[in-house]
Amino acid sequence: MHPGPLFTIFGKGVTPYGLFIAVGIILCLLVYFTFTKKKGMPSKVQDFTFYVIIAAIGLGFLGAKIGQTIYVWLSSGVFDFKNSGISAMAGFIAGAVIFVAVYFGIGKFVLKVKKKVYI
Repeated sequence: MHPGPLFTIFGKGVTPYGLFIAVGIILCLLVYFTFTKKKGMPSKVQDFTFYVIIAAIGLGFLGAKIGQTIYVWLSSGVFDFKNSGISAMAGFIAGAVIFVAVYFGIGKFVLKVKKKVYI
């Protein structure tokens, strides 16, 4: 991967890793909205799912940070949350667990759609 930042925004360097994460998230949301509108998903379900996705992304990043911090702590004995990076696999796992737990845990109480079953 490219060793340094590609460009800066607000004084912070943007690396290819961060850029590709942002592009991937934006493209996933665009695909989500395209297919849910095409399939006729009710807006209530679509909005709820969108909020769950946003929460899963945010908490997935937190899980990625915590996962990498624990990995560094176990391998070197130094616990440094601020300066550790992020782990993609820990982020994927944390995001997926959060999404499934919230969508299926809270969704059945929030979403009561009679025509189609989305849960």
